[in-house]
Amino acid sequence: MVFSSLLFVFVFLVLNLVIYFLVDKKYKNQVLLIFSLIFYAWGGPRFLILLVGETFISWFCGVRIQEGGNQRIRKMYMILECVLLLGLLGLFGIGTSGFAGLEVSTVFMGNLFFLIFAVISVTSLGKNVRRFLFETGKTNEAVFMIFNVLELLTPPLLLILSVLSLIGASYNPFLYFQF
Repeated sequence: MVFSSLLFVFVFLVLNLVIYFLVDKKYKNQVLLIFSLIFYAWGGPRFLILLVGETFISWFCGVRIQEGGNQRIRKMYMILECVLLLGLLGLFGIGTSGFAGLEVSTVFMGNLFFLIFAVISVTSLGKNVRRFLFETGKTNEAVFMIFNVLELLTPPLLLILSVLSLIGASYNPFLYFQF
């Protein structure tokens, strides 16, 4: 199914929107998930189980990272997700070079972007880089200027990267209805 087809525009999209706006607020994400899986399965259902499994693993690790009590448990789930996601990317290939095809790689790459943001937020990597630049900048004026530029540009760059990871790597229009 392609976005410009009559089936998509007049049946699939309309049905999705009607159900999405009729259900209670707490079920809206489940509706989007179901319609997203139907959309991906329409093009090739043979990898639907893989997509569902990988999405569940990413969700599970994300919840554990968010709810993890101490830093060690959060890092463990983050590392587990990294290993699984990169292992699946290696197994199935990136783009159309693997035997899974573009639809599977698109989901993996989108989750990889979110994983990078989780690494930045869960670990002390950002704080350590900031602290190093600040301490070095006390004695070196060029490093201090770099520190100031990075302090100014980092939040908008992270926002732009997160939006691009949602929009640029996705062929699924139902992700955009969440916002």
